[in-house]
Amino acid sequence: TLCDKFDESCEVVKNLMQKKDALTSRLANKFAVIHLTVELLNEAFAYGLSAEDITERIVRCEQESFEERDNATIAYDHIIDFIAQNYSHFDIELNCEKLKHFSTTDAKGTVYGKIYKFDDFWKVYILTTQTDALLKSKQLDELKWIRKMWVSRGITEGDKDHNNKQKCIRGKKLRYDVFTIKGGIVT
Repeated sequence: TLCDKFDESCEVVKNLMQKKDALTSRLANKFAVIHLTVELLNEAFAYGLSAEDITERIVRCEQESFEERDNATIAYDHIIDFIAQNYSHFDIELNCEKLKHFSTTDAKGTVYGKIYKFDDFWKVYILTTQTDALLKSKQLDELKWIRKMWVSRGITEGDKDHNNKQKCIRGKKLRYDVFTIKGGIVT
């Protein structure tokens, strides 16, 4: 009976959570304990507390801090900074229109990927190994989840079975994270 009531409390909490991420399920379980405890206190001692009101207040606080813990957005911001700071380490295709390339600039030194500049957006290919190293250096370890969120939000593109793309650049076929950046980046 207690397990069934806990499951019901979990559903109540999940329904209150509008914004969801990798932590939602774990937080819902914790908040469900509070919800169920209040309900059991009311049954045992007739306190008259509102489990829904208490849970709603807790969930509201959690939802307000959601953006601060959104690792996919934080990781994307680090990627944008990385591209701006390391612009000279990317091969550049200028004046791209429907993949007709008019001018190419080769990267200097270590090459991190390639940037295709269109009139109103950039398509940036960054080696997945470089993305991994950058995000790990920023203590963002949920790389698989972050890539999945990027693809679901339309920030990056992926192959059918991957959250990144395979492409041949400079004669090497490697995996790249492919970012579409509206308006480009000021470098």
